[in-house]
Amino acid sequence: GKQREVLAEGYIFGAKWSPDGTKVAYISIQEGLYVVDVKTKKSSLICGGEYYVPIAWNPSGEKIMMHSTKSKNNGRPFDEIDVTNIINLK
Repeated sequence: GKQREVLAEGYIFGAKWSPDGTKVAYISIQEGLYVVDVKTKKSSLICGGEYYVPIAWNPSGEKIMMHSTKSKNNGRPFDEIDVTNIINLK
């Protein structure tokens, strides 16, 4: 449509609408996972760190799944394991 709103700025990716259409979750490359309320335009940093797509909401909109990596701490560069994170919002 013709009604446009800026909800976030900067280098962001993986944006996903909540099931009820009231919020958008996105990843800021500098900071971590954010959720922005579409009506109030208030952004909240849900968790800091380095995260990757995909982002997925559960049907109730109370949880977000996202992907990250974790170093094995064995001294070898890029030797990481994949981690799936479930973030509880309520």
